[in-house]
Amino acid sequence: MSIAKSVTSPVSNTKGKTVEYDSFAITDIPAAMDNMGWVMGPKLMRRWFSGKYWVMDKDTRVGDIKVADLPKEHKCTDVITMKWALQYPQVQKAMEELFLGWKSRAGIRELVAHLLDLGWTPDTPVLDFKNENKPTDEIHVSAQVNYRSFGRAIDTIDDMYGAIGKGTLNIAVSGVAKKHLFYIEKVGFYIKDTYDFTLADKTIATYSPSNFLGVWNKERCLNKTETTEFFGGEFWYVPGLSGPQLGSLSPVLLESKKKYAKQGFVAVYNQHFNAWREARQVGCDFILLSDIAWFDVQNQPGSIVNLFDCISDYDEKDLKDKNNVCRDILWK
Repeated sequence: MSIAKSVTSPVSNTKGKTVEYDSFAITDIPAAMDNMGWVMGPKLMRRWFSGKYWVMDKDTRVGDIKVADLPKEHKCTDVITMKWALQYPQVQKAMEELFLGWKSRAGIRELVAHLLDLGWTPDTPVLDFKNENKPTDEIHVSAQVNYRSFGRAIDTIDDMYGAIGKGTLNIAVSGVAKKHLFYIEKVGFYIKDTYDFTLADKTIATYSPSNFLGVWNKERCLNKTETTEFFGGEFWYVPGLSGPQLGSLSPVLLESKKKYAKQGFVAVYNQHFNAWREARQVGCDFILLSDIAWFDVQNQPGSIVNLFDCISDYDEKDLKDKNNVCRDILWK
């Protein structure tokens, strides 16, 4: 045993705290992920720790900055694969929903916007829109047409939970436009996410559910049942729920807390990574992009899109919306 100052102590605590276990630091988490058999989670976290100091700005986070224009060090395109991601049911479900539902009015508008960038009009005889060989960051700018979110706070703690948690699955299309019809040849699915430790809401407590990253020691992360036991017997935040919850101070829960404390478990939050970065001036946020899983849908039902469907002449809001790229080009 040793007396140590935990890295996850509040920044204002300059005296540290007495613990009965080997000192734990957040830099121990990737090795703990390795120990749990995770593959992607530790790769991404090590990349963050080793990167040159950079805090992601709001414009980059919300997508106002084109990902293709970002410096190489601010995006990661060579770690996450769709083959790995599609092992997880939440991604499978998002892909099924996206495949069946991307051709909403908004989705077709995105397709029309991409075609307009290439000079298309409803009178264009033929315009190739082939995208299979482009890298993901370019695809996201030039061929993405819709998306679905996946992942919940109550999901199983596994490699997907550690690497991405709540993410976004995107769909892109490739094919040919012939006048007002678009013939889809392939659809591609990929993940785009931000890897950063931004406080979800700076108006609420730093140590809140939205900023909670699990309870860790040097060997592993507690599962959801163990996490409940770890926090039991005091005011605590339940991951996935809002507001403080009051645990029952029972002898069983009290012994559980002592057990986990002796094993060196520490609750980790976004703020611990921010404090680590500020103290060392190292640690780089980045945009995370997977590779693209392309599927051939040529000549299948639903593979022909009527581009006029991006607007409705029955919808007054559609006709007045100046930001609707379809309005003037299709209904002049």
